[in-house]
Amino acid sequence: MEILPILEMTKSIVFGHSGVVTFAAMIVVRNPVTQVSEEIQKWKHPLTYEESNVIKVRLDQYLDFHPEVIQRDVKIQDLADLLEVPKYKLSIFFSRDMLMTYKDWLNKRRLDLFLLQLQAGALKRYSIMGLATCCGFQTKSNFYSIFKKFCGCSPFEFIVND
Repeated sequence: MEILPILEMTKSIVFGHSGVVTFAAMIVVRNPVTQVSEEIQKWKHPLTYEESNVIKVRLDQYLDFHPEVIQRDVKIQDLADLLEVPKYKLSIFFSRDMLMTYKDWLNKRRLDLFLLQLQAGALKRYSIMGLATCCGFQTKSNFYSIFKKFCGCSPFEFIVND
């Protein structure tokens, strides 16, 4: 069975004061035999309560035994494989149940690890960026933007005001 990528365009007109017309593009993988979009079929049947709980339990158990996964650059597909869950279900789980994207969740966990280490006095041994690197942040700009996003200030301001 051959799967062909097709670019589908949808158009919605927003009426009002601005008279703005918006276009949205979506890449859909269509099965030529059934002519049904596999991607749309996946999203038609979102996670059940039981599936969501299974993913949560598997994620918590995996992180209990392998907390270092937070410090590595683990893609959502890799995590889905480790948890033995389809990627699309894991993606739905993060967006619907965790109310954030996988990347935001991963960065929030790294930030939580940073803050825990900070409270434990790790700045006596590390610089701010050294500690951030140990927690999985790869660049200074990424760390500072994530810190500002979740804490509302820079790491330096946080430490000085703490």
